Amino acid sequence: METFRIAIVGTGGIAATHARNLAPLGGRAQLVAAADIDAGRLEDFCHRWKIPGRYHDLGALLAAERPDLVHLCTPPGLHKEQAAECLTAGVNVLCEKPPALSLADMDEIAAAEAAGGAHFATVFQQRFGSAAERLRGALASGALGRPLVAVCNTLWYRADDYFAVPWRGKWEVEGGGPTMGHGIHQFDLLLSVLGQWREVTAVAARQARPTDTEDLSCAIATFEGGAIATVTNSLLSPRETTYLRFDFEHATVEVEHLYGYEDDSWTVTPLPGREDEVRAAWAAGPAGRACGHGVQFAAVLDALEADDAPPVTLRQARDTLEFAAATYASAFGRRPVRRGEIGTGHPFHHRMNGDGAPWSGTPVPAPAPAPASAPGADGLGLLPDDVTSLRITAHGRELTRYVHRPWDGQLESPRPYFHPLHTLGGDRVSLYRPHDHVWHKGIAWSLPNVETENFWGGPTYRRGVGYAQYDNDGSMDHEAYEHVSLRDGVVRVAERLRWHTQGGAAWFTEQRRFAVTLLPGDADAWALVFESVMTNVRGRPTVIGSPTTEGRENAGYGGLFWRGPRSFTGGRVHTPDASGGDELMGVRAPWLAFTGSHDDHGRASTLAFVDAPGNDARNPQLPTKWFVRSTPFACVCPAPFFDEEITVGDGERLTRRYAVVIADGDRGRSGVEKLAQAGGEALGLLGHKWQQEWQQEWRMPGEQR
Repeated sequence: METFRIAIVGTGGIAATHARNLAPLGGRAQLVAAADIDAGRLEDFCHRWKIPGRYHDLGALLAAERPDLVHLCTPPGLHKEQAAECLTAGVNVLCEKPPALSLADMDEIAAAEAAGGAHFATVFQQRFGSAAERLRGALASGALGRPLVAVCNTLWYRADDYFAVPWRGKWEVEGGGPTMGHGIHQFDLLLSVLGQWREVTAVAARQARPTDTEDLSCAIATFEGGAIATVTNSLLSPRETTYLRFDFEHATVEVEHLYGYEDDSWTVTPLPGREDEVRAAWAAGPAGRACGHGVQFAAVLDALEADDAPPVTLRQARDTLEFAAATYASAFGRRPVRRGEIGTGHPFHHRMNGDGAPWSGTPVPAPAPAPASAPGADGLGLLPDDVTSLRITAHGRELTRYVHRPWDGQLESPRPYFHPLHTLGGDRVSLYRPHDHVWHKGIAWSLPNVETENFWGGPTYRRGVGYAQYDNDGSMDHEAYEHVSLRDGVVRVAERLRWHTQGGAAWFTEQRRFAVTLLPGDADAWALVFESVMTNVRGRPTVIGSPTTEGRENAGYGGLFWRGPRSFTGGRVHTPDASGGDELMGVRAPWLAFTGSHDDHGRASTLAFVDAPGNDARNPQLPTKWFVRSTPFACVCPAPFFDEEITVGDGERLTRRYAVVIADGDRGRSGVEKLAQAGGEALGLLGHKWQQEWQQEWRMPGEQR
């Protein structure tokens, strides 16, 4: 087995995805260096991933480290120059999409590749899931017959705020809109299945967003093999989905997901009379690999070890980029564009917008003003804030953000969290990265003692040792949203995650769901309902405990943990049977409420945490124990592992569900009982009824309509 010395250039958000997916490759991939012009970001990144070489200049990195492979994770406008510098030095390049801003830039990269003798490859990870390989193999076998019709829909949503970042929506920086930056992964997969395209007829428009580029494009493409496909790339679609459909002579094959697919995201419908042949061909292919960076990284190293061109090759990536250029050229020129037509001297060879979009020179649409009244009778709003979070509002005011792609150091066990959390009156009731425990983040599902691993952050408490810092701070990594909706006064979200140890091993997959609603009959309260379904994929039973199960008294934290504002120190704690403070640590109760006061104006806020009946499958009649502190700081955690370990067998699931009601004011004993009752009723928002409705109306990935 050959070990490849790898450097990462650009240490922004996508670089963490690269580092995380290189880790499981073990001895095959050695991260030796990173480069970034931002010194602080570079230092944080290298510390998190234990990278020794740190550079502010690419040339210096290449000269000193002589890596076998450079991962380019920089903005697209830098790809041409940086790729050429690496290739000229004889260093292989794996570049994030889009590989370049124009076909002219790609041709310059090709010239550098030829001159330097190294290889240039592009990250198009959608090609590499096992189901996509199955599809290509089944097509090649002849069992599916000829491809006839295809659909490729990237129907996503980006709010006006998404374009507030200065470089977003600019032709000269991003090269284009959803055609270049969002849908390109999907139609690259389409092209990998259907083969060479022949002609494109397209429209593109700036329908609603404050951007220089398009926010929508639609193309009809014909292929050399005779198939005809429609390709839609949208940032205007509140019900987000990614959907590809292939109709062959003998079968229909479909995949639906959002940001990434697994095997069960696909469905195959054979033509009557062709069932055995089609199913046999499908079953003959590989299985068990979700699409993702890690699968492509392994394929890249396999190719380099065999002295072959790594995938996706420059020629293949150029074909995909040419499809994007033809989409723009057809849309802006209002005529069909054939493959190969956009050559040197053609306006769309040098720029994706050619001589300018039809709307060039017209005012950019102004962001829609915040509505004076609620967007619906419920007043809730749901906005994908950027590629890292969802923002939930009420009457135009932020309630919370759910950050699914955190930028945290490994010490903090990167994982999704809710922060900030506000009352309907606008008071903040959560704390983020306090200096005493920087791994505390608003409300977050966090487990400190998962055998030897820590998915909480910071040091780990072990019997006979106490607290010590180990290289064991794992992460809960977002893979995809499977459902995001706002309907009938309820925001509902379903998310897929994978838990990785700091060493990169996958221990759990997680299906996470949450819902947000305003409480009927209480104009000053709203509810968050949270559910986690963890599946052990480690290959052996796994024991989950807490510092208390390791010997530390009254330290049974672990679960859905809330950290309150500093001013909540000394706040009042309520359960069904008592009111007080720290003496309620470890109490067993169906609910627990916390009331604290705010600095400045002195108002109070109350949070009621409600345990779902039956959370403890072994003792379904017993409510959970609670980890709660009023001093030295405010925190609450329903603690299912407080003083008793739970073993999750290989392949077994662990399910926990809770409600959190957030209200303005000090509600007193009678008031918190009403909040707890409302929270108990809200638990049904994630019940079986919603799951049935979701499956019927929205279609879960991998299921027939």
